[in-house]
Amino acid sequence: MKLIITINMGNEAFTDDPQTECQRIINDALGRHLVSQLDTHPLYDYNGNNVGTMKIQRNYNRRK
Repeated sequence: MKLIITINMGNEAFTDDPQTECQRIINDALGRHLVSQLDTHPLYDYNGNNVGTMKIQRNYNRRK
């Protein structure tokens, strides 16, 4: 399996403290994943804007 997180940080929510906003977004998505068990979740900034996705790729085979 593989976890893919994509966050577009080009809006106002990331201006003052981008690291904290990214952490908040990821924590929120992980909490929703625990409840819903979906493989893909939209990610939202504190203003409610969709800024990306969190996806669990179950068929990922790492090459050695």
